[in-house]
Amino acid sequence: MRYMSVLANQWQRSQAWIVVSFLLGGFCVYLLLSNVAQTKKMTVRLIPQEYDMVHGPVEVDRTATSSATYLTLIALADVKNYTDWTPRTVQNATGRFVNRMTPNLYAVQGNQAMLVAEERAKGERSQSFYVESTSVKDEQVKITGILRIWQGQVEVSSDRTEYTLTYSSSDGVPKIQGFSARRVTR
Repeated sequence: MRYMSVLANQWQRSQAWIVVSFLLGGFCVYLLLSNVAQTKKMTVRLIPQEYDMVHGPVEVDRTATSSATYLTLIALADVKNYTDWTPRTVQNATGRFVNRMTPNLYAVQGNQAMLVAEERAKGERSQSFYVESTSVKDEQVKITGILRIWQGQVEVSSDRTEYTLTYSSSDGVPKIQGFSARRVTR
C-alpha cells in the first residue's frame, strides 16, 4: 500500500508541473503579444546624420511620415550624402545615398553613382553644398543652394543648384523614388 501512495504522490507532482508549465508558457505568450502591440504604438525616434548633435532626436509617430518638416529633414540628410564629400569619403557618402533609393531608382541610377564615386575617390576633387531654401509639395522636396567644388585647395566652381527628391513610403520609411539636379541661373 505504501508503494501505491508514493506512486500517487509522484503522479500529482508531475501533473502540477505540467499545469505550471502551461501557465508559464501562456504568460510568456501574453507578454510577447503585448510587447509587439506596444512597439507598434511607440513613437519613432529619427536621428538624421549629424542632426542629433545640434538639435537632438526628432520624434515622429507612424502617421507623420508625410509631414513637411520630417520630409525636409530626411531630404537634407540625403542631399548632404550626395553633395558633401572628399576623395576619402566619397564612396561611403554615395553608398549611404544609394541605400536610401527604392529598388527601381537604384536599378536606374545606383550602380552608375557608385562607379562615379569610385573614380572620384582616385582624384583630388571635393565638394560641399550650402542650403539656401527648401520647399515641400506632396511627397516632393526641392532644395536650392550653392554647390562649391574644389580641386585640391583651389575652388573651381560655385553654382546655384536645385535638387529635387521624390519620396515614397514603404512601411513608414520614406525612400527616394526620384532624384534630379539642375543648375539654376541667378
